[in-house]
Amino acid sequence: MTTSIILLVLPSGRIRAIVGPLQVGIAMSFKYFAYGSNMHLNRLRQRVGEVRVRGRAVLDGYRLAFHKKAKDGSAKCDVLRTGESVHLVHGVIYELDPAQKEVLDHYEGLGRGYEAHRLPLRTDGGTTQALAYVAHADHIDSGLVPYSWYKAFVSHGARGHGLPREYIAMIEAVPATADPDPARHAANHRVLVDPQPPALPSPLSSDFLPRR
Repeated sequence: MTTSIILLVLPSGRIRAIVGPLQVGIAMSFKYFAYGSNMHLNRLRQRVGEVRVRGRAVLDGYRLAFHKKAKDGSAKCDVLRTGESVHLVHGVIYELDPAQKEVLDHYEGLGRGYEAHRLPLRTDGGTTQALAYVAHADHIDSGLVPYSWYKAFVSHGARGHGLPREYIAMIEAVPATADPDPARHAANHRVLVDPQPPALPSPLSSDFLPRR
């Protein structure tokens, strides 16, 4: 079996090497639709390294909901299908390399509350499809609210990408609460304001391997 080595350059300048079997016939890149905290470019770069912004997009027949139950006890974003033409979700399309997919899956909680879907989107240039993470029904709790730093990622990201003002106002009107963990609050606040936040550990490194 042939082994491939893929290098990811992180915002800190560090290089992350991902070693694995060589796959033939895979796409060179994929589109990812961010509608929540990953609209904030610093947050996404901290997780997966450099990405390419492909522009704004709209998901029709869905609404944005802060109701995905997180392990920290707060609410995270979800796109909830309603089928109603009056409902839509604004977001951003990024282009990522295949090697970044597994890292993104980890930080997005794939299989731990989120499912990966290919969703149809409207853009200024027409229609397209992109990967998005959608909350599983078993991980929805409408009684939860987001932490203030998480809501800030969403609203700052929406503003940074020029989403409609009324949409940003809707996000900012969502109730939020203070994070009871001061260290977690401070760490996330730094990412909000730091143009080059330190990279997070790779989920493919030994730090994330199961303990035996």
